[in-house]
Amino acid sequence: MAPATVSFEAVGIESAMADAVRVAGFSRPTAVQAMGMPAICEGKDVVLAAETGSGKTLAYLGPIVDRIAQGKQELEEGGEK
Repeated sequence: MAPATVSFEAVGIESAMADAVRVAGFSRPTAVQAMGMPAICEGKDVVLAAETGSGKTLAYLGPIVDRIAQGKQELEEGGEK
């Protein structure tokens, strides 16, 4: 696990997505998520290698879904990005 002080917001996930992840039962990022999510949020290419059940799928997909949600919100508000 990542240190207890690391939050999903701290690794680059917006608060609405972070809240949804917590509702799904994840209180804080795992070590692989804490390492991978910041770079993925920055749009960098990332390869993560860790054991099954370590959180790789959320590490990859969390930032992608977060970015899609942000874009949808901007479109609904009439903005562009």
